[in-house]
Amino acid sequence: MSTRDSLRPVFVIGNPRSGTSLLRLMLTCHPDLVVPPECGFILWLQSRHGNWSGQQARDPVAVAHFVDELLACRKFDTWGLDGETLRMALMREQPADYASLCSVVVYTYAAAQNKHPRYWGDKNNFHISHVGDLRRLYPAARFLHITRDGRDVACSYRSVMSQASDSPYAPRLNTTAQDIAREWASNVEAAESAMADLPAGQRLTMSYEELTTQPQATLERITGWLQLPFDTAMLDFHEANRAKQLEPISTMDWKTRTTTPVSSDTVGQFRQLLSADDIRAFEAVAGPALLKLGYALQGEVPDSKRSAS
Repeated sequence: MSTRDSLRPVFVIGNPRSGTSLLRLMLTCHPDLVVPPECGFILWLQSRHGNWSGQQARDPVAVAHFVDELLACRKFDTWGLDGETLRMALMREQPADYASLCSVVVYTYAAAQNKHPRYWGDKNNFHISHVGDLRRLYPAARFLHITRDGRDVACSYRSVMSQASDSPYAPRLNTTAQDIAREWASNVEAAESAMADLPAGQRLTMSYEELTTQPQATLERITGWLQLPFDTAMLDFHEANRAKQLEPISTMDWKTRTTTPVSSDTVGQFRQLLSADDIRAFEAVAGPALLKLGYALQGEVPDSKRSAS
């Protein structure tokens, strides 16, 4: 992996339904980046394999044990990797520590996608609470936080929960304005607090609104931060997703927009989809967080824009 920066990953964090999957797909369509489907194995397996060493890397029994536990991780099946492929890659690369071990796993996924990227990434909403843990494992890691108007997030939560899905990974989301507001504000506060503790060059915050209304300019800002050239393939993520099933079929029930071009048509949707009472209830809980991120409060809205919740 001499041509790869395996210990400088980029972690994508954000509240659920804030565009993290959209951003993941855009990033993984860059030829020098790979960001696999969501799976939290890096943190989940650290307590048992965090002391990984070069000696274990040369031990077929230790490698097989790690692979067996990896394959049992929730959502790892969406990566489409089999045990033998993983074992061969790990025995070949012989990663000398846990951070390198996880990097090899991600690059093995990339190779299965016929990619040999320089950087790898990881998108996971629950990493909001583990930025410090990830930075201790990867001191040079970069963190990309995507934000979205929490009132639009509330609309998305309700839309997802109104859809029937038999997927084992179907999300279970709050549906009341107050509960969503509390969750969203808590996640935003946790993410922004964690980001503030990072060196300036290792953190970047951008919004769903920027990404969907000015996709190329926003992606150019991200790739510049990563010291990579912008690539137009990032804007064609939807075509690559349709052709290669980059978003696992088991999550597509609630991610159908990942097969269509980027669109800003859901920006500000709360004005039509939330009742005036819901908007007031959300802002009563999360008003300070909305204002901090630059979103104006609505308060009362005209009767013509009210709808049943």
